[in-house]
Amino acid sequence: SALSAKIAKIPGGHFGGSFIIGMLSALVVGPCVAAPLAGVLLFISQTGDVTLGGSALFALAWGQGALLLVVGATSGALLPKAGPWMDGVKRLFGMLLIATAWWMINPLLPQGLAIVGWALIALCSALLMGAFTSSHNRPAPASAPSGHQVALAAWRTIGLALAFWAALQIVGLLAGGRDILRPLAPFTQTTTSPFAANGIDGTPTYKTAFTRIHSVAELDSLLANTTRPVMLDFYADWCVSCIEMERFTFTSPQVAQLLSRMTLVQADVTQNTPDDQALLKRFSLFGPPGIIFFNAQGQQLPAHRVIGFKNATDFTAILQKVAAAP
Repeated sequence: SALSAKIAKIPGGHFGGSFIIGMLSALVVGPCVAAPLAGVLLFISQTGDVTLGGSALFALAWGQGALLLVVGATSGALLPKAGPWMDGVKRLFGMLLIATAWWMINPLLPQGLAIVGWALIALCSALLMGAFTSSHNRPAPASAPSGHQVALAAWRTIGLALAFWAALQIVGLLAGGRDILRPLAPFTQTTTSPFAANGIDGTPTYKTAFTRIHSVAELDSLLANTTRPVMLDFYADWCVSCIEMERFTFTSPQVAQLLSRMTLVQADVTQNTPDDQALLKRFSLFGPPGIIFFNAQGQQLPAHRVIGFKNATDFTAILQKVAAAP
């Protein structure tokens, strides 16, 4: 790029030139750290812990710069040597970029189309890894050059595993399955949990157990007339953690049993309407996933709120504490 060409023309060997090179290079690497930095700042704003926040930023800074310092101090001696294995690295990161792009648009696609895309990505990866060829020109992984044949065999084994996984996805899809994490669900007996997926199309029946609210007024009205503890679940179609909670946490028999004793309320903030934003602001949430609990008198239990994904074991413990709360 033009910026890289200008950096290459800056004379090195003295502090001034090194400072300018570092300052310009920061413009290149800066966007790479923007996402984790935003995550750390969001975490700090949620916890309000200055000491923990400062430690997190300190660790982030060292994690970003330590490797560069080591490589610079050793004059590149620790860098791997160029060779044919770099073609394997190129293919690997190429497929990872494609997979990342597909993962980002998955919430906008029909589930069947999403599964087909993942299967094709896995099959293409298997082909690039030499899973179906006996040629000696298979791309080697990004490991050390020693043990070349062992590395090739391991590389091909991973490719075969990806091809097998893709085949499972296609078989499950043809059988009517729509769950990428459980491709053979149509061939297995479904659980009897009231929150479990029902039917071979993977349509979850747990959504009918929730009372949908669309505004703060509806929530206040419901809380004023409740006689049982209330669980308010903030949900969105594009929220990956929300889907994980529905598939892996709410389907647990222990969780379902405890939830049956509560009034279940759900706020779908997929469209991010002004009413959705007001609901999120009411509980100081930036977005889903978030679960807020109330006692039988309609009073919030802030000590038991859930932010992010919780597995069935952890969520069961939280529900037990909510049930015991006054």
